Amino acid sequence: MNAAPDNRLAPPWPHPLLAGLRLGRAGLVAVAAFTLLGPAHGAWLLATRGRPSPFTCLFHRLVVAAMGITVTVRGGRPRDNALLVANHLGWFDILALGAVVPATFVAKSDVRQWPVLGWMARLQPTVFIERGRRGTIAAQVAALRKALNGGHVAMFPEGTTGDGSAVLPFRPALFAAAEGFAVQPVAIGYRERKAGAWGACGLQAWVWDGDKPFGTHFVRAIACGGAHCTIEFLPRPEAVARKQLAETCRDAIAASLCL
Repeated sequence: MNAAPDNRLAPPWPHPLLAGLRLGRAGLVAVAAFTLLGPAHGAWLLATRGRPSPFTCLFHRLVVAAMGITVTVRGGRPRDNALLVANHLGWFDILALGAVVPATFVAKSDVRQWPVLGWMARLQPTVFIERGRRGTIAAQVAALRKALNGGHVAMFPEGTTGDGSAVLPFRPALFAAAEGFAVQPVAIGYRERKAGAWGACGLQAWVWDGDKPFGTHFVRAIACGGAHCTIEFLPRPEAVARKQLAETCRDAIAASLCL
């Protein structure tokens, strides 16, 4: 990617007053929701020893709505403890998915240090893993299995975010944690609330592919007016070896998104 930023690959700035109102609304709702729900959330985590909290789910719903993201759910939400595996388009996937199902999320270890989202990840049940260190996979699988005993676990097996043009290959290693549990593929898609709101590059402008500066993209995505998000819980595949399971889930999600 070129060193100089390409403004086509970011949501365009709206009128400064409108941008300020949208950013202010999101900030005020987040602070108010945390103030009201934080004590109950903390008590829940202590009482249940870290099970996914319904208060986190409610917090996500409030923040997502304040950001201008509307969420439509398709398919049956899982009732039994399940490993939810989804495609990954950006930091907002966690907020949107967390708004519809309480889950422990899997995140790479450096997310701990991210502004805003790192702080939020530490407050809710999150399993932090170090990607690329094969010697730690057994411990990571054990941590995921422990979390699955307490509720749903959501992970993004692509290992990175894409630009929305394809679903990247799923890394199979952590699928080993699903032995004895259901695996639920989840397709996440976005579209503009208003035609042209994302600029000439459309979805590529909205998604966060990791090469874009996080802080700037975070602010601009909220300021541009949000998105329509569709979360589809797809049929569960048969229990097979983890590599085949990863491929089957990836193919099902790609087919759902017509990619």
